Amino acid sequence: MFSQFRTILLTLSLSAVARLAGGSSMAAILQSTTIVASPVQAAESIDTTPGWNGSSAVSPWSYSGTQSYGQIITPLEDGNLTDFAFFINPDLLTPDIAYQARVYRWDYTGGPGFWGPTGPSLYNSGTLSFSGSPGSFSEVSINTGGIAVSAGIPYVLFFSIVGETDTSGNSTSWGFIDTDVYSNGDFVFSNNATSFTDPWDSFIGPGTELAFKANIAAPVPGPLPLLGVAAAFGYGRGMRRRLTTQRPSPQ
Repeated sequence: MFSQFRTILLTLSLSAVARLAGGSSMAAILQSTTIVASPVQAAESIDTTPGWNGSSAVSPWSYSGTQSYGQIITPLEDGNLTDFAFFINPDLLTPDIAYQARVYRWDYTGGPGFWGPTGPSLYNSGTLSFSGSPGSFSEVSINTGGIAVSAGIPYVLFFSIVGETDTSGNSTSWGFIDTDVYSNGDFVFSNNATSFTDPWDSFIGPGTELAFKANIAAPVPGPLPLLGVAAAFGYGRGMRRRLTTQRPSPQ
């Protein structure tokens, strides 16, 4: 649904073609190389913040509370997940909370209490630190560098404290929306302090979401079908070799 077509005009110098092809069949060469069409897919941007009042929240995300908060997304088109962000409000000014941002595929099998991340890790930020200002939500953005994602496949984007040393009594609240403003995913969480791959939970009832953003860039188009151009240059080089090898010797 996001497909569009880009038309690329390839311009060849008439004099260059004449030199390459020895002045032969220029019209045929240009006709075979003038226009090439390549399909290009548009990007997808997911943003639930227009449906958020800026204050409703879910908590606590902390060492002693819920260790992993995440959001499921389901891309509409193939592409590359370039970045995502959550909105977090710390309860205390210090100390900071150490965490890791992660991306996995999501397995819906069994429903809440049975479903969870599956397969190998698609992205791991390594240890990061969050502080923020108490009383206000900070947009915490993660740049993934581009993760290939597939249309119709669910993925979970999450922050987890699992594996980090408990040096903080701090806890946080996350921007939260108690209505289904994003139909292709849900807010999910895990209370397991030692593993983020065990079954996760979600709130029972209508869909709920985190206040979040995620951007999926269009895939980079593959090589254009420039066979006509290659053929033109190959033909021209062949003509030059023939003219060189068949030049008569001086009398």
